[in-house]
Amino acid sequence: MSAAREDLVIPAPRLAAVTGGLNHCVRHGEPAVKRVRFALQSRPQVTGNRANLGNVLATAGRVAEHAGAARVTRLTDWPLCRRCARTRGWGLGVASVMFFGGVLAVLAAFGIRATMDGPSLALAPLLLGGFVAVVAAPWPFVLGSIPRIIQARTSTDGGSVLITAAHPAFAAEIRALLG
Repeated sequence: MSAAREDLVIPAPRLAAVTGGLNHCVRHGEPAVKRVRFALQSRPQVTGNRANLGNVLATAGRVAEHAGAARVTRLTDWPLCRRCARTRGWGLGVASVMFFGGVLAVLAAFGIRATMDGPSLALAPLLLGGFVAVVAAPWPFVLGSIPRIIQARTSTDGGSVLITAAHPAFAAEIRALLG
């Protein structure tokens, strides 16, 4: 029977100082095969009325408030196991193919249409497929994102990193490094 996973709250400066000493994946507890550098961002609560999102000035104000309240923690040498590295590569690769393939399909449909004498419904699948691919491209990108893979985020005040369901091997290793 394996040990239970646990949620960890680690002070951001202390975590940033010891990431190079971590050798196990936070999600699977397997040995690291790749190290990544990334930034985690908090999810601040933004005030204001969401009903005014149609108003450009209200939306700009909410974006500015979010940018001012968001806290970012930068981490280097974070360990990823083979499965996590493969998930990240798959997500980014599929997202790139979907986005750039979709843009190419839309441009091809417009280019072909420009050389034709009249309208043609035969280009509709190419145009629609390209549009759907571009719109759906963020889905695999999010699946391959570091915060989702390592199940972590920065606390609202930016002082801590919150890790959800850490593997027991990672939790023991981080405790040993932090003392």
